[in-house]
Amino acid sequence: MRKLIIALAAAGMFALAAPALAADGTISGTVTHAADSSAIGSISLSAQNTSTYAITYASTTAAGTYSFTLAPGTYDVTPYTNVSSEPNITFIKKSLTVTIASGETKSGQNFALTRRGRFTGTVYAADGVTPIADAAVSSSNVSGYTYGGSYALTLSNGSYFATPSPTDTTASAIGSYTLYVTRAGYFGATITNVALTANETTVTQNITLTPGSTVSGTVRDSVGAPIANATVTITKSAGGTYSALTNASGAYTVSVYDLTNYNGSAVGDYPLSIAKTGYVTKTAAVSIAADGSALTGNDFALVAAGTITGTITSSTGGGLSGATVTANDGFGGSYAATTDASGVYTLANLKPSTQYTLTVTKTNYVGQKAYNVAVTAGATVSGKNFTLPPAKTFSGTVLAKSNNAAVEGAIVSLYKRNKTRSEVADFSFTTKSDGGFIFGNVSPGKYRVKILKNGYINAVVDSIAITADVSGKVYKLDLAGSIRGNVYTANNVAVPSADIAVFALNNGKEVAYSTTTSDENGNFLVSALKKGTYRLKITTTEFVTRLVNITVKTGTQTTKNIKLNAAGSVSGYITDKETGLPVTALVRVVGTAISAWSDANGYYVIDGVPPGNRRLVAVSAYYNTSSQKAVGVSVGKTKTGVNFAITPRQ
Repeated sequence: MRKLIIALAAAGMFALAAPALAADGTISGTVTHAADSSAIGSISLSAQNTSTYAITYASTTAAGTYSFTLAPGTYDVTPYTNVSSEPNITFIKKSLTVTIASGETKSGQNFALTRRGRFTGTVYAADGVTPIADAAVSSSNVSGYTYGGSYALTLSNGSYFATPSPTDTTASAIGSYTLYVTRAGYFGATITNVALTANETTVTQNITLTPGSTVSGTVRDSVGAPIANATVTITKSAGGTYSALTNASGAYTVSVYDLTNYNGSAVGDYPLSIAKTGYVTKTAAVSIAADGSALTGNDFALVAAGTITGTITSSTGGGLSGATVTANDGFGGSYAATTDASGVYTLANLKPSTQYTLTVTKTNYVGQKAYNVAVTAGATVSGKNFTLPPAKTFSGTVLAKSNNAAVEGAIVSLYKRNKTRSEVADFSFTTKSDGGFIFGNVSPGKYRVKILKNGYINAVVDSIAITADVSGKVYKLDLAGSIRGNVYTANNVAVPSADIAVFALNNGKEVAYSTTTSDENGNFLVSALKKGTYRLKITTTEFVTRLVNITVKTGTQTTKNIKLNAAGSVSGYITDKETGLPVTALVRVVGTAISAWSDANGYYVIDGVPPGNRRLVAVSAYYNTSSQKAVGVSVGKTKTGVNFAITPRQ
């Protein structure tokens, strides 16, 4: 008996130690409009356990009440931001964090939701009356917050609702917006600075779209058969293209509109091209005078193209890949192709012509040409092969003669000797910091070398033969002298745009050297001068021509300011005394270096004449010299009517 009592007591103690089961609790409340406290029925809510992340859903009744039955814990309770009973409305998001214990009821967990502001309106065609369905309307906030976008499609009556929704769904969307509207067949439209000033409001903004235009026609071959799958392209003035393919009947329609060319227009002049493999590409111009217009009858006939093929090889053997072959048809048309791994090239879609020039180029090889290659419609000219010899290299160094220092930045130029002498270099290179230069693509032959560098005397080597790679050439430059100065008047006023001719004096004779012009402040600089004496001739229309001799030393700069005195001008005619016909002759002011030639009408004018009584003479190899004495010249004036009737030599 005693054992039984002990066993029952132990069992009783065990039963008392077991925990009681937790009871579910309740969270309830109402969801209403913040504006008028009216109930929001049928809106969904979620309750998410903050520990387990499990989600339970509920919906409000017609009276706006809701209730969750939940296990004890902490929950984030959130109404949805939209409700089916209020289409096109979005609420600002709100949440409550609620903790319930076993069997606890948490009532009064209420939400007063605020409707977001939104945009509405109608999208019309350009007439402002015809609605446009399926237009995309979006908005972008321009006054600060980061997302602010919305998207909506217009209904069949052209109407739309667009509600901006920032990334932070608890934030207001109040701000300033740009509305964007696009629709196939129309130019996109934007409206800026559309203000959304408050929530619970709807801002009405109607929008019109500019219609695109179409260009249509047919494409046929030279015998009138339709050409399918030809590409018809219209190029936009701002870049990009509109294009279409011809169908089996050769017909095409190019739509000219641009979704992202906001507030654009199709009106304008456009280049149009028609391309199809095997035919010569054709170009034309189209002019669209009004938006929404349809330009029909733009028909074109394509000519069958010709083809040129061949192989480019090296003189040392083997095909040359990557060589460029260009063809010029003699009428401004140019085509290009690149050789494949075997040196084979194909120039296709060529316009028929008997005047093609083929040019072949490849780095490190001497280019080749062929002239008057004939191409006929639909035919292939094969076997136009070229053999390129390897080009030569020409390298060396430019040094200063005074100290053998490297001359950086010197321009080394090569001119082909078998061409008419020109100042346009065939090859040019600027020396590096070590004075070095290298030409890596020189065709064999004889060249003239010219080296230029500010502060140094120009160096010229009249002839050098490059028949193999040339390296180690050294050219030394002498330091140059220079003349700097200012041209001014007796009143110390700068004389701009004065012509300054520089002559080297060789045994008293003038040898033309260079020219320059004074700047707006009267300053001038003559550089790259060898050691010696130079004569500067300063000429203007309003001042007396001045001759100045200046001695220049190696590597030094000589400063010489030049004062000019005010002058006048003389003009008149020179005629044959016997016939009265105009004569071209030289008119010279005696005692000065001033002169001028009369023109085909016998008219002459001499500027820069010193004031006072001057003697003028007219000189010609076919007439006796004639003079005019005491010609009065005044500052700033032109003495007219100083005419000469000269007698032919017997």
